[in-house]
Amino acid sequence: MWGARTLSTSPDWQHLNVRRLVGYLAESLRTGTDWAAYEPNGERPQARLRGSVTRS
Repeated sequence: MWGARTLSTSPDWQHLNVRRLVGYLAESLRTGTDWAAYEPNGERPQARLRGSVTRS
């Protein structure tokens, strides 16, 4: 499974594990930052958002 390939011609997207990793990261960011959709733009929400995204 580690060497599984896709049908993509782009060298960046040929391996299945890369696609799965990018999909996982995108979904994780989407669900972790849902709260920011209706927050007013300002210094405080931006700092919270930065903390949510960079925290491990």
